[in-house]
Amino acid sequence: MSKQSVVSIDIGSSAIHGIIAFYDEKISKLEIVAANTVSCPDGIDAGDVIDIGEALNSIKILIDGLEKSQGTKDSAIFVSVRGQLIKTADQIDGISVTDSMVTEESIDSVKKAVIEKAQINASDTLIQIIPKEYKLDRLKVVPNPLSMDCSYLELNSLIVTAPRSIVSNIKKACLLDSEAPLFYGYYSLGNILASKESKKLGCMLIDLGGMTTGIVVYVNGIVQKILELPVGADLITRDITKKLKTLQVESKRIKETYGAVSEEYLNGTEDFEYTIGSSKKTATISDLIKIIKPQVDMQIAYIISELKKNKVDISALAGGILLTGGGTKLPGILEAFEKPFDCGVKIATVDTNRIAVSQEIADSQIYTTAISTLYNELKSRFSGSSIMPDLAGGKEGGFWNRLLRKVGEIV
Repeated sequence: MSKQSVVSIDIGSSAIHGIIAFYDEKISKLEIVAANTVSCPDGIDAGDVIDIGEALNSIKILIDGLEKSQGTKDSAIFVSVRGQLIKTADQIDGISVTDSMVTEESIDSVKKAVIEKAQINASDTLIQIIPKEYKLDRLKVVPNPLSMDCSYLELNSLIVTAPRSIVSNIKKACLLDSEAPLFYGYYSLGNILASKESKKLGCMLIDLGGMTTGIVVYVNGIVQKILELPVGADLITRDITKKLKTLQVESKRIKETYGAVSEEYLNGTEDFEYTIGSSKKTATISDLIKIIKPQVDMQIAYIISELKKNKVDISALAGGILLTGGGTKLPGILEAFEKPFDCGVKIATVDTNRIAVSQEIADSQIYTTAISTLYNELKSRFSGSSIMPDLAGGKEGGFWNRLLRKVGEIV
């Protein structure tokens, strides 16, 4: 059977986002057919599992629903993660090349050398190794050294790690094999949202999430820095809750229905109704903007401050800034970033000409990480250049087959 159903899950701030797709190996076609989100505030917090039972049940509901919508089962599962406890670090190492030509084994060996040199703490575990660039004989820099001649191969990479307990709990909640890989969501995002030209010029991808904001900086075509900051759209919801004295779910509805960063987006409608308990109240959108704008401005100022602290030269990013994530749905957010950053800013979405997905799913922004993780890893798998070597080349008995398990076994 060449057509395989796959589910990609993104562990968010307090919810789990998922997509289901079919991959046809015969024609190398990936089609994303459905998406859904399951709220899990009692099981997930800022990308971390805080209650395995709650998280597992929510993931079961998500996968069951997606599979039933397509009349399928036994889907392969991909899980992308993020969170402030995930750490990234630069690491460089090299190896001598046998027979003076780089092979798949040479690339695997240099990755292992980099990991060993990193000396990961016993309490942490590796999530992903992200190649920045390879260097041949300490001279020529190349993006992919496979089949090239050299006697010494060097790898400049980004090592992604997380506390072992956090990784273990996420895998338990997803019923993944202990050896199954997780994928770092921010790295996957850049691979489908940022063009090669933008990366070469220097650009920055900013993912506006619920409780966190992820930043990926590209310089000269490679990942220079990945940051995750404790700010996001949920803090806007919190401010609305405090000011209007509403429940969080009502504040979220108000933000998503009437919220904006600028009065340019009033659209002629000034008043709106909301509830406090059983009572109906009225407020103006102008008043709502006065709650939202200071929080947005404060978050942008904080982002700029952290970039400067991490020695990121914003003025050198000729490729501009790409915004993604659920926070981009707030009217006026693009303009709010343009002035303080003083460079080109645009909202990035999945290219539906490149990936077979409905415009509705692509435009929602909340499924972009799940889509990019699936696309990135399947592409790597079938091109034989996966970051996680066991997924590459369609090896029998590898992670791909171990990931195939019955969703009905989730209890």
